[in-house]
Order: sequence, then C-alpha cells, then structure tokens
Amino acid sequence: MHRSLRLIALLLCASALLGNEDCEDADIGPVDGDDATVDIDPGGEEDGAPAECAPIEELVCGQAVSGDNSAPNSGYTSAIDGYPVAIGNYEGNEVAWSFTADFTGTLTWKLIDPEPNVLNHDLFVLEGACRADRALARGFNDLTIDVEAGRRYFLLLDAIAGE
Repeated sequence: MHRSLRLIALLLCASALLGNEDCEDADIGPVDGDDATVDIDPGGEEDGAPAECAPIEELVCGQAVSGDNSAPNSGYTSAIDGYPVAIGNYEGNEVAWSFTADFTGTLTWKLIDPEPNVLNHDLFVLEGACRADRALARGFNDLTIDVEAGRRYFLLLDAIAGE
C-alpha cells in the first residue's frame, strides 16, 4: 500500500553574482525570454532521449510547493525506479518540478517540517532532462547543489517501493 505524501518543499537560491543573497529578491523571468507561458510538459529531451517523468510546475526561487504521490490527479508519475546517485528501490511514485536557473550559484531543495519516521521519501535533482541517468544528487530532507545560469533542473520527490 502506498502511503500518501503531502509535502511542502521550498526552493532557495543564492547567486554568486548577488553576493549570496536569497533569490527571492532577484528578478526571475520567463524561460528563454519568451512569453510568460512556459512549456514544461516533456520533461526535457536535451539529448534526444525521451523523458521519464513530467514536471507539474516550473518553480522560481523562494517558492514553496506541495505535492501528493498518491492522488491520481496530482501529476505524479511512476516511471523512475532507481538513480545512479542512490542505492535503493524507488518504485514508489515520484512528483517532479522543473527550474531553469537564471543565475550561477547554489540551489537548495528542502522539505519543510519533514517527518522521516512517518514517510520515507527522498529528494533528487536531475539536470537537463527528467531521467534517472541525469541525477546529480540525492538528499533525505534537503540537498544543495551548484547550478549554472541557463541550465534546466528537475526537482523530484521520490518514494521507495511500497511508500
């Protein structure tokens, strides 16, 4: 039986160019300078290979999000069963978001008020495409990575088998 994940997560950014201040004060515009509409559907196919998951929303720095890996209408997928950056069986449902960096600096993806003794879920960051082979890092309750301006990242919350 899958246990429901109703998480609240937060995306924090610090730009080397901004003197390591939170990006909440930065101007986060549309991807590639296009219209305000962002196509996040395919999950990226940077090298021509199909995506394994589909992000439900494009995030900006300072944004808090919530997700549910058991609600059919929540946008979760069940396509990724494992990651090269983590040992374990991640056959549970994953929820994915995307983020396109408009700065070079650090990105922190963290759960707000996590309950690891209640639910066993991990955070992942993928780069360039929403596929397991693009995983950069895993964290239990939070993780911080260096990002590069103009690159697209996928922020996932995934569950082990049975969660």
